[in-house]
Amino acid sequence: MVRQITPPPPRRRAPGGVVLGGGGGGVVGRVVVGGGGRGGVGVVVGGPLPFRLVGMTLGEFLERPDWSEPPEAGRWRGIEPGGSKSQVAGRKSQVAGSKSQVAGGKEGALAVRGEVPAALLRWSPADDRRILAAYWQWLQERGPEVAYTEAHPRPDPVFFEVMGVIYAASHGEGQTVVRRAAYPYASVYLLGKYLEMHPKLRGRLRRVLERGRETMRWNVTTILHRMQGVIREFLRYHGYEVGRWLLAVPESSWERGEGQQDFGVRVRIHPEVLMGEGDGVVPGREEVARAEEALGWVLWALFAYAEEIGLKAPPFW
Repeated sequence: MVRQITPPPPRRRAPGGVVLGGGGGGVVGRVVVGGGGRGGVGVVVGGPLPFRLVGMTLGEFLERPDWSEPPEAGRWRGIEPGGSKSQVAGRKSQVAGSKSQVAGGKEGALAVRGEVPAALLRWSPADDRRILAAYWQWLQERGPEVAYTEAHPRPDPVFFEVMGVIYAASHGEGQTVVRRAAYPYASVYLLGKYLEMHPKLRGRLRRVLERGRETMRWNVTTILHRMQGVIREFLRYHGYEVGRWLLAVPESSWERGEGQQDFGVRVRIHPEVLMGEGDGVVPGREEVARAEEALGWVLWALFAYAEEIGLKAPPFW
């Protein structure tokens, strides 16, 4: 498939959306996307770009226009952004050494200085907009296949139910006051087992917790910053991000007023974050409050019970 660039005025535009860009010599450019003969580029996740820019000098195009889709093989050359001086020098030496050709046209990129105006060797804001719009369209077309990875998976609201199970083991409504006042061994045990089930998560938490532990000068600011990093790492592993819709932030005893005089974690969840794709009912305030309390305790326990759950005790705790 060929998608032709359509620039905003006042630049001149030939019929069909082919750009007539640059002063002086001028260049005709086209965007080649997906398959379709030699002009196409295969789309491979983690591989090369899903499209490429090709072009020819304006004089060549006017002498023999090419409106075919895909573009005629051999006549169009890749347009590359300006690279380092060594890259440019390498291109010049290649051109000077041998002007290799392929059947029907020249080989190589139009970015060789002398063929293309210098202004075209760097992306303009208009070029950036077009290219990023093409990337965005590609992401929309490919969907979850490229949007989610092992490091950043698709978020699943069942995650909050898991946190609820861990928390309820020692803090559930059915527990007696005596059990709630005791050491929360059941919740700590389940959280430790949960991290055993997810060794990659435990490894990521360890790295963040132990980074600079011997050289850092700890104060309230650096402690809150480190706690926020651990919280963010935990949520990102499950596909979530700290922000407006899921707020999970550490707080000092100064901010908490009453209660425990140590560092804590405050959680605020937008009700729709708890909804699955097939859910049609927005959770009520009580259900949201339970999820916030459970997640807040689990995040706090990563620090308070670090050694019991297989992590090193934070130096600031």
